[in-house]
Amino acid sequence: MGRAVLLLLLALFATPAVHAQEGGADPAANTADEADAPAGSTPGEGIEPAPPANGGQAAPTLTGTAALRAHLLATLATSPAFAGAMEHYSAGRWVEAAQGFAALGARGNMWARFYLGDMYANGRGIPRNDAAAVEWLRPAAMAGLSPAQLAMAEVLERPGPQHDLETAAVLYRFAAPDLPRARYRLALMFLAGRGVPARPDLAAGMAHSAAQGGVSEAMLLFAHLLGEGVGIQPDRPEAVRWLQRAAWMATPRRAPLPTRPEDLLAWMHAAANDGNVAAQLALGMMLARGIGTPAEPDQGAFWLEQAGLRYRAMDSAHGTALALLELSLVRPDSPVIPRMAELVMPAQAAAASAPAQGNGTMALDEEALDEEALDWEALSGTAPVGTAPVGTAPDKAPSPPPAPGVGGP
Repeated sequence: MGRAVLLLLLALFATPAVHAQEGGADPAANTADEADAPAGSTPGEGIEPAPPANGGQAAPTLTGTAALRAHLLATLATSPAFAGAMEHYSAGRWVEAAQGFAALGARGNMWARFYLGDMYANGRGIPRNDAAAVEWLRPAAMAGLSPAQLAMAEVLERPGPQHDLETAAVLYRFAAPDLPRARYRLALMFLAGRGVPARPDLAAGMAHSAAQGGVSEAMLLFAHLLGEGVGIQPDRPEAVRWLQRAAWMATPRRAPLPTRPEDLLAWMHAAANDGNVAAQLALGMMLARGIGTPAEPDQGAFWLEQAGLRYRAMDSAHGTALALLELSLVRPDSPVIPRMAELVMPAQAAAASAPAQGNGTMALDEEALDEEALDWEALSGTAPVGTAPVGTAPDKAPSPPPAPGVGGP
């Protein structure tokens, strides 16, 4: 299996997972993407935490996802009906939540449209329905709600009637200033040239930015790019740091990482033996490549096989594809590669047969979303990236399939 094909698989077969909590969608809890980083790391977005090493607390500054959360809290405070629907949602009373969101969405509440669209997109308590998800999410995305832009873009990336890579890329671009996960998804698209020109340099920049924002998958991806020198100068010590952070993010109790190399390697082994799949993948990459430790290809291949099979059992196409890519570099004749590829290859066939470009699922303002005007370089670096498009919702909402037990909007 050629390396070019595997790089394509890495981006192509990630089953998008929309997290309703990202972008401030859950005012009651912090997200994994905004969790405190280990000592010496770059804090994520939102209310920036103080590094664990100094024990102090940084002054809270509302940026990005925290600003979105504040907006949602204001919506909750001023809309008892929305607060009631959110209470049903948080308690897992999905039918009642869907009914409440549908009624509010029909009256123009964009947060309600986002939540119901997310439920349809992910089969959260109701049958998954991509067409319904797009219809509910579209007005919220057009109005500039970045969680809705992210959710809709991930639906449009999927094989099927809604498949529209170019629109997905544009939506990710507008969600990217607020949501690190949108920058991660853009990195995957630029890595494989899906919906955008192939630009490994932009892929590396966006993966780095998303990793700094706390997206654990982006940490692994950026470590891989650093180790291989794809789109960026090779830097193995920096790759080790991001591998360690990715494994640390997956630990239930995030105690500070050891500082001595021998203690750190022992910590990685312990986490991998405890079933931390991110640690298994990270340790496999470190041992296979000799990053931060003498190369042990056999041990590296062992842990990559373990991680790949775990991701396969979890139905995680992206994790499986990354493990498959790394394993193919160190042990291309591994007997588990066909099993790992079972999850990946069907998605390739489906995506290859899907329509190549847009199909009219989203009538966006052509001037506001002119792809030629998108500043991709700014997104991949530290320059200001602008603001999301602010459109006007249609006078009459579209008519998506109704939520369970309710009529359409």
